[in-house]
Amino acid sequence: MAKPWIARRFQLHGFKGRAKRALLWTKKTYEEWFNYALLAEKLPIEFGEVTKFKNFEDWWKDPSYGFELFCEPETKEPIEEVDLSTFKASSNQLFVALNLEQPADKILFNIKNLLSRKQPKLKDYKPQAKFIPSKEPKRIQLEKIKRYRLALTLQKEGYVRREIAQKLSTKGLYGFRKNGEPQYPDLLEVTRDIRNAKKILRNVERGKFP
Repeated sequence: MAKPWIARRFQLHGFKGRAKRALLWTKKTYEEWFNYALLAEKLPIEFGEVTKFKNFEDWWKDPSYGFELFCEPETKEPIEEVDLSTFKASSNQLFVALNLEQPADKILFNIKNLLSRKQPKLKDYKPQAKFIPSKEPKRIQLEKIKRYRLALTLQKEGYVRREIAQKLSTKGLYGFRKNGEPQYPDLLEVTRDIRNAKKILRNVERGKFP
């Protein structure tokens, strides 16, 4: 049975000794951001000296960097079990009694109806992390962004475009032909990839991605 879909802002992540918080983009998105940061000549001070970390995971787990730069602020749980004899409600709270002998779907149906009547209209949620990707998750093409970075890295290592095309095509980064063989790009496409990587790198140096 498939697990029910849960919005990313309701999924909490974290480390021992730290509050769990939400990440609105995939971890791989932040890892690619880090990989570009390794190529940057300058970075926002909040990123620290990324080249001194052993790898992305070490940087990600550091309590001053990584996860802390991209997670949403800690929030209070919308539901809590309370002891009415000691608990004082605030003006934005509504107490309900749940009949636990009723089916869960019926309870949820009635809660939704109650909220529709009682809850004021809320503004759409906006990301509040210190650093936020510039595009929605579905519009970030990580495989292409990775290919751009690898093309630029190879150029920095002294390879010419033809050699870059050969190395990246053998990894299948330009797709495959109908017969299953890797697609070989023309040199203009390699040039565009390098240009795109440099554009992303300039954004990363300003604290943006991609």
